[in-house]
Amino acid sequence: MLNTRFINLPGREITLHMRCANAEDGPVFVMSHGLSSNCLTWEQVALKLHGAGCAVATVDQRGHGRSDKPDCGYEFESISADMEAVITALKLERPVFLGQSWGGNVALHLAATRPGLLSGVGFIDGGFLSLRKSLGSDWETVKERLSPPDFRGRQVEDMREAIQSNHSDWTPTGVQHTLGNFAVADDGTVSPNLSLDNHLRILRALWEMEPADYYREVRVPVLICPAESSDDPERAGYRRQQVAHAEASLERCRTVWFEDTDHDIHVHRPDRLANVLLEAVSSGFWSD
Repeated sequence: MLNTRFINLPGREITLHMRCANAEDGPVFVMSHGLSSNCLTWEQVALKLHGAGCAVATVDQRGHGRSDKPDCGYEFESISADMEAVITALKLERPVFLGQSWGGNVALHLAATRPGLLSGVGFIDGGFLSLRKSLGSDWETVKERLSPPDFRGRQVEDMREAIQSNHSDWTPTGVQHTLGNFAVADDGTVSPNLSLDNHLRILRALWEMEPADYYREVRVPVLICPAESSDDPERAGYRRQQVAHAEASLERCRTVWFEDTDHDIHVHRPDRLANVLLEAVSSGFWSD
């Protein structure tokens, strides 16, 4: 069972929500969600890791879930400073940091800019894609293409049905955790926890970040877990090129592909992802 905690980060003027479980002895995992997501999406993976003897902490990043929602601090340096403060506050000794989607880029930045803080990193369908290379160098075009739909005012049960319909093989638990992306009013209508302005601040930081600029600075082993769908061969080919570039540039890495899997690997295939992570532990991949 994971416990709910709210931590006021010293020197950061922000309180973050997280779900944690300690372990007597074993590896430690800190998990970061994607853009406009929430820490509950990691719950199924975290529970399996904890059941295998790992300590776990899943974090609602600033602006997300039940964490504070300031109008600033969404560039990667600020997010990495938040995560360093979390690791320090929890007194975690060189955890493995896992990041899904945008969280993968957070993991990359954290490992590259804070050597010695982590023992390893996991890119969970994130951390290796360049938005500038895939979508172009014009921010206004990127913003128009990737701005989120407006879900405000929709009924929560309608949202549940829509998520389940779009992801028919997700478990009801996974759907429920994904609904944690929204606040639910007394009348049953939803609104995203992440405001549009803050969403666009993060999106711009993602677009401005070139992952290749950071690979050579990462000194810990990186487990790359890309999702792949047969529905879009051209997109799949581009992703394989980007993963190959990461593999060639990172000092130590291992790649495990998740075929026929949604972008939200941790929600769609939580058991397999947890098993891949545990195999990396048992094989000594993240050991010094």
